[in-house]
Amino acid sequence: MNPWLTLIAAGLLEIGWPLGFKLAQQPAWRIPGLIFAVISMALSGYLLFLAQRHIPLGTAYVVWTGMGAVGTFAIGAIFFGDPLHLARVLGVALIIAGVLILKLRNGHAGARPEHLPSGVSRKSVFSPYVGPGGALPFSGLPNTHKELFLIRHITNKSALRADKEHLC
Repeated sequence: MNPWLTLIAAGLLEIGWPLGFKLAQQPAWRIPGLIFAVISMALSGYLLFLAQRHIPLGTAYVVWTGMGAVGTFAIGAIFFGDPLHLARVLGVALIIAGVLILKLRNGHAGARPEHLPSGVSRKSVFSPYVGPGGALPFSGLPNTHKELFLIRHITNKSALRADKEHLC
């Protein structure tokens, strides 16, 4: 299945658990609402897990939570009479804009390098590496730079030996 369709399905299911909790506030819906919430959480989480195989972690999470937040906001306003103030609507519009920007910027599934140098496994490139000086200093770089940094580091023979010892 297309990872973006999987992520959209996960985002729609993300709306289900707060809705289930809201329904469970009514005595007649207590058990069905809680069951609906738990099933929605489990399915949403599983579909997010599947989507993250192909979509960068940060992008997938923001889209998933954004869909849940915007969808829950809309259901609250339409069906439960939640207040609609300009500031709340602008806040939701900013969430939508952020999700769209992430989708347009990172929408392609090819964020990870497909061709690694010989002798370098995908597992060694994406596993955490802690060398003698501590963790690798890449926390502020974009994903593609992190991956290039790791590939360059791991193709260094001494780093490759250290990685093999670390993985075994």
